[in-house]
Amino acid sequence: MIEAHTVLEKYIELADFIFWSESDETIYLMHNKGYFDGLGVRDLANQMETAANYLYSQMATKNRRKFLKGYYQKIKAKYEEEYKETLQISENDFVESFLNKKICYIASFIQNYNLSAKSNYGKFLTNLLKEKMKWLKYDFLVMDLS
Repeated sequence: MIEAHTVLEKYIELADFIFWSESDETIYLMHNKGYFDGLGVRDLANQMETAANYLYSQMATKNRRKFLKGYYQKIKAKYEEEYKETLQISENDFVESFLNKKICYIASFIQNYNLSAKSNYGKFLTNLLKEKMKWLKYDFLVMDLS
């Protein structure tokens, strides 16, 4: 798992966490918010939609490798500066994962995400975000981290 929180591309945070499984052909881009309510979902949906649109546009260019290498280097610099650690994935494996795996965005909430959540606005925004991700050809999951 890679923490990418605060790593920006053109002032856009592409994910809070990035992870994958060797047995899975999917790379997961997770965005987190504290609470599942209208305000939290609106904030998260805007962040995720902006990130997904930007990633989609960059992946559609002939410079996608250069873009992914630059993103990797920013994450690597964060790890070296903040954690005094090295990333456990090479630049090449990072780039190839984005190019060859299915991308799935995950909206995660620390509190209150469940089937009986009372925020109809939050539920509406979540369904709308799911449709937008589908249009971009990205998978989409919602999860509770509590």
